[in-house]
Amino acid sequence: MSKPEIDNDGFQKVKSKRVSRNKPTKIPSRDIQFDKIDIEIDVDKTIQRINCAIDDLRLSSYLEDVKNSVSSILKERKLIEIVCLGLGHIAECNISKYQLALLLCLKDHCIKMASISTKPALVTLRQLLSELRKQSSSSKLTENQMVQYIFREYRKYQTTDQQLCKAADEMHFRAKSYYDYLHHSRRYKEINAEFKGKGERSVEETARMVGFKMPHEPKP
Repeated sequence: MSKPEIDNDGFQKVKSKRVSRNKPTKIPSRDIQFDKIDIEIDVDKTIQRINCAIDDLRLSSYLEDVKNSVSSILKERKLIEIVCLGLGHIAECNISKYQLALLLCLKDHCIKMASISTKPALVTLRQLLSELRKQSSSSKLTENQMVQYIFREYRKYQTTDQQLCKAADEMHFRAKSYYDYLHHSRRYKEINAEFKGKGERSVEETARMVGFKMPHEPKP
């Protein structure tokens, strides 16, 4: 056996039998596909949980500290609105749920008008455009005269920091009513086309089956 080599510091040098080579790590490429899943949200249960979160905050000292801090910052300033840029998934995430609860508590405390995430008029506008897109035969929705009219009215009655339009609520109600009309008319046609049988009898045929006569027919 050969004598082990000793370095200057008195340590024994160890020689490996195999020379290791650094091989690059190769990770096999894979195409990752994410499945889009529509999450069903129980609206009533979600509202109930948000109300419970509001009750929890009202009983806590944290909300009082927040109110005092906000009041000291605002002082005598007139607060027009609160704009929240995003709350997340309030139906699934507890943090988002309590953030919304805190925002609603602050709304009750110090504001007259609140804008949470998106304004109701904007939501109605999107619903209208979505419904018109489903019923429009044109590929370009902007060429639709009804869409152009809706956009003009939306801009005309849009509420801003410099303009508080009194007719905005009335126009929002009209737009919401028009959306309900379009939506339910389309659903009626779809249901009628799906369930209406080809052998459906008329009123006169049904009356004759049970031995009745129509009002316009002569009586014996």
